[in-house]
Amino acid sequence: IAEGMKFLQQEKYQQALAEFQQAARIDPQNPDAFYNLAATYHRVGRLENRPGYLEQAELLYQQCLDRDPNHVDCHRGLAVLLCEQGRQQEAIRLLHGWVDRQPRLPEARIELARLYDELGNKQAAAEELLASLAIDAHNPRALTALGKLREEAGQHAQAMENYTRSLARDNRQSAVA
Repeated sequence: IAEGMKFLQQEKYQQALAEFQQAARIDPQNPDAFYNLAATYHRVGRLENRPGYLEQAELLYQQCLDRDPNHVDCHRGLAVLLCEQGRQQEAIRLLHGWVDRQPRLPEARIELARLYDELGNKQAAAEELLASLAIDAHNPRALTALGKLREEAGQHAQAMENYTRSLARDNRQSAVA
């Protein structure tokens, strides 16, 4: 996988695909191999307008989730792919289903909030982030995302408090600092 990531960073997509395919053959239960394959097909399909690659990406995202039903990046990638194809309701259902299956997993709610935010439903995004913080009051991703929403809404004091709490939990967030 590491070699595939190097090729991906160099935009050598066919070599990256070959490396990720080999990783999936060597360890067919490795969700990251399937995620990386899916993400690469997704990127190339979008860049080169190749619908077959996008179909392959969707199948591979599903195979990743079959291996790890809580793979955060995979849920994100599949939701983005669905939205890019005008399938926003499917993306929402995908992430709602994850929240329903894992109601105590903050990441599921954070990703649903992220999608709502991107689709312009700020109220639903804030509700999901608050629900996430009810599960884990110190989750830096949720705090940062809530801070962003509050900053955009002009609630600067609350945003600053969210950002400060997020940085206290994880001080490696240069963008938040």
